[in-house]
Amino acid sequence: MELKESERRLRETNLDLKRAEAEAHIGNWKWNLRTATVEWSDEMFRIFGVDRDSYTGRLADVISKVIHPDDLHIVLPSNASAFASNQPQEYRIIRPTDGTVRHIWAKAGDSILDEQGNPLFLTGVAQDITERKQAEEALSESEEHYRLLANNVPDVIYSLDGAGNIVAVNSPAFERYGYTEQNSKGKPFLDFIHPEDREIVIGSFLKALEQQRKFTKGPNSASWLRTGSAIGLN
Repeated sequence: MELKESERRLRETNLDLKRAEAEAHIGNWKWNLRTATVEWSDEMFRIFGVDRDSYTGRLADVISKVIHPDDLHIVLPSNASAFASNQPQEYRIIRPTDGTVRHIWAKAGDSILDEQGNPLFLTGVAQDITERKQAEEALSESEEHYRLLANNVPDVIYSLDGAGNIVAVNSPAFERYGYTEQNSKGKPFLDFIHPEDREIVIGSFLKALEQQRKFTKGPNSASWLRTGSAIGLN
């Protein structure tokens, strides 16, 4: 009875592990250094889009079938000695099942040694990070779009961090007030405000931040505040 109960718990643990891997898009592998073959978990087959029946376990076959041609220079040098450095890699694959390009993050883990201390196996994980990469690219494009807009409007636009330091200013600020990237970025915004006007500006900022609204410093100037950051228009 105890043996059956132990087997049941082991099966449940394995199922929990498989579910966790599937949800996180993480697979694990074990490289037999003597036979030069790699054992994959179920999630590895899903990530790489490789049919289990056609999988030979030979690393060379995997590389030739799925690795993106432009990233072969990343993967090809990855032999046992290179993996031993535990440096993670990022590369792209082309899934044989549907032809889609996916981004992969991979890292070697522990080595399994024989009685003489020689490496027998090398373990590791691989994760599909395509969604994260796509989000980063979308954010980069959005930031570039904002920069283009900000630099092509006649108003002065500046952004501040939560401490009131200048994060960025647009091109008209350079032209109108003589700002440069070097003399403004990271500097306190109040350093650029006339000493006699600082109390008024601070009060207006704090009031606008509290009420989450637009505040006006004059008929031709306004600033927009958000918690932790501020974007101003002059």
